[in-house]
Amino acid sequence: MYKVLFVDDEPNEIQFHQMSISFADHGFDVVGEAHSGQEGLLRAEELRPDLVIAYIDMPYMDGLSMAEAMRQNDPAAQFIFLTGQENTAHMRRLLALCPIAYLQKPAEAEQMINALKTARLKLDEESNRLRNVSDLKQYYYDAIQLLKEMLFASLLSGSIQPEAAMEMAETYDLDLKANRYAIALIRCENMDAGVKKGLQPDALKLAVMNVVQEALNRYAKAHVFRYDGQLATVFLLPRQDPQMLETVTKALNAARNNVLRYLETDVLIGLSSPRGSLDQLPFILSQAAAAQDQCEIYGTNKVLAIVDIDPGSRQAAPNDTTGVRGLMTALKTNNQPRIKKELTGLFRALRDSKPTVKAYRGFLMEIVMALGSVIRNMDLPDERFNLLVRDLMALPLPEAAQELFEGLMNEMSDEIVAVREKAGRRIAFDAIDYLRAHYHDENLSIETICRILYVSSSYFSSVFKKETGQTFLQYLTDLRMSSALSILAQGERPINEVAKAVGFSDPSYFSYVFKKHYGLPPSQVSQFQQEEA
Repeated sequence: MYKVLFVDDEPNEIQFHQMSISFADHGFDVVGEAHSGQEGLLRAEELRPDLVIAYIDMPYMDGLSMAEAMRQNDPAAQFIFLTGQENTAHMRRLLALCPIAYLQKPAEAEQMINALKTARLKLDEESNRLRNVSDLKQYYYDAIQLLKEMLFASLLSGSIQPEAAMEMAETYDLDLKANRYAIALIRCENMDAGVKKGLQPDALKLAVMNVVQEALNRYAKAHVFRYDGQLATVFLLPRQDPQMLETVTKALNAARNNVLRYLETDVLIGLSSPRGSLDQLPFILSQAAAAQDQCEIYGTNKVLAIVDIDPGSRQAAPNDTTGVRGLMTALKTNNQPRIKKELTGLFRALRDSKPTVKAYRGFLMEIVMALGSVIRNMDLPDERFNLLVRDLMALPLPEAAQELFEGLMNEMSDEIVAVREKAGRRIAFDAIDYLRAHYHDENLSIETICRILYVSSSYFSSVFKKETGQTFLQYLTDLRMSSALSILAQGERPINEVAKAVGFSDPSYFSYVFKKHYGLPPSQVSQFQQEEA
């Protein structure tokens, strides 16, 4: 079943279509409705519909403006538009949106059914195209693609010099020139739905790769390829700009939405910080892996950037010659059973290697250095760490050293959780302070807040909702409505001035939101106060 969202400021029209048409018979499920363009945007973000049936001539935010905003976040969204009047002025915008149909109100049931049939065919074709495994295999296993993949694998492992990589890339017609580079790692989670549709796991990953590459092409220059059992993406960024990371995050979110829609597969995406040269790809690969490992803390089907969760990610990382990255991941995700498992594996490998005293000391110091980096970057207490270093100077037996590490790391993992919660609260409180001081700015948006706080919108939305119980837009609307009510209660200012004072350029739209919020229009509140006076 494809999901349908109705957006119309006349609820009777929505009810008429639902009563006169059996949407299920045509492969559609009506999952929700909205009665304004703004509400439609919120519902679309929540429900991720495949098809939106929208009335163009809504007040405040018309159906075309809403659809254009939806396409920014979901390029694959499809639309059926309804209009109550002939208006050639918006035909260019209509053509740009490529709607399934454009119907005059009142649309007859037969017209709507024909539009639904067309929509079903288009959605089926798009879904089948993206799932066409045989074409994907033929494309992917082309020799030049395999050579490109091998080149990227060499770059990520650090086994090839940038100059040599550039020469090889030219022979493969592969552009690697950029001012900055970033890496995203993409891991498929619940693959059962795709397997049930006849796609084997390897074929499903190919389908995911194709969907991701197509979605990213709309936003940024990027190369997607298979790497170490999952997908990797190297972004070629044109400049050093904090907003570029937000653009990359938006691109990955669009890709994530398309994978979920067409392949019914959740993905975990970890994103590195940007770096300025190809020889730093191994380092930022480890950043992307660390961010991906921590996606589970913030929920599945997420895009998580390392700069959001690790303040020290802009600094250089220690080498990982002993394989301690998995141990540090367990530490940062507060997974104490995994800490024990990783330590056991490391010390077992140590004993099997029968190390010299010098090699044993180097092994201990490498773990100590990794722990010290975590403590420094996350600003954790270091008293217990200093005691550990003192005890390790005596070179205890491996069993005793493992116990020392495990005790410290269990304590550190709890402290990391507390630090992250404190950081999330600080971000939310800083945002609230800014909103209270600037809610009257009609251009205030989540992008404004994220630029000021230097976090991605995805991470900000997660922590803000967790700390306040509301989305950014819900909180801002409540704040504006509360202030408006306070001003109206004084009974001295006209509605248009009140609207401007709380961040609304359109008094009519302000009245609409106020009535929806409080159940009565602002004019009635003002009139009541004047009568009381």
